[in-house]
Amino acid sequence: MINSKNFLKKNLSLKAIKIKVKKLLFLSANLFFKNGEISKKNNDLLIKKEKFFHILNIIKIAKILFLAQKIIFIMAKNKKKILFVSTNNSTSKFLVNNFEDFISKNCFYLTSRWMGGFITNWKNFRNKFLTLKTLKETKKKLSKKEQAAYNLKIEKFEKLFKGIKNLDGLPDLIIFLSISNKNIAISECRKFAIPTIGLSNIFNNSEKFDITIPTNIQSFSTIKYIIKEFLNTILKAYNK
Repeated sequence: MINSKNFLKKNLSLKAIKIKVKKLLFLSANLFFKNGEISKKNNDLLIKKEKFFHILNIIKIAKILFLAQKIIFIMAKNKKKILFVSTNNSTSKFLVNNFEDFISKNCFYLTSRWMGGFITNWKNFRNKFLTLKTLKETKKKLSKKEQAAYNLKIEKFEKLFKGIKNLDGLPDLIIFLSISNKNIAISECRKFAIPTIGLSNIFNNSEKFDITIPTNIQSFSTIKYIIKEFLNTILKAYNK
């Protein structure tokens, strides 16, 4: 698992994260509009609290993002399997539209719901991926009428498994961009010591990612920026 606490305690020069700070400020990534209490684990990020908005320490957010990219770079450089997970429609579409160059780089994505047992019952899910290949091979031998029924099955499998059908083993790192049932997913990852990075709202968040990046989930431009930063980090690792 990733031990991020010690790293985040270290002094990181502003020069190292200067560009990130500027970009995050431009996107107002540290400004959260909501009337409510932020979770206790984000109290150390809070600079100012008003009735309808909170201002967080942009340098600390940039520092967390820097650490996340450092971990992603190391994983990608060592050809480890990286899985992106997003169940939010807008985020998923943006991810898939920018993912064409990454399937060949040991990267995968899951944009349907998180399926309970995906990690803990991996062998069963792996067999389902193989079923998709079998369906396609069988379809070729059938009549046009029979093929129509098989097409429905294939479409269902493609929707669920398109981004992970070539995943031949458990991922080495999972990046959660948006997901329901987060705690179930994280619990499965912890059982198999799979490190996790996740975007999280600052309000009432009980997720226990190894690296949690406080994110204004209402700011799609911020989420797009972070996704691009992650993907660019992978490209840099492969180009080294």
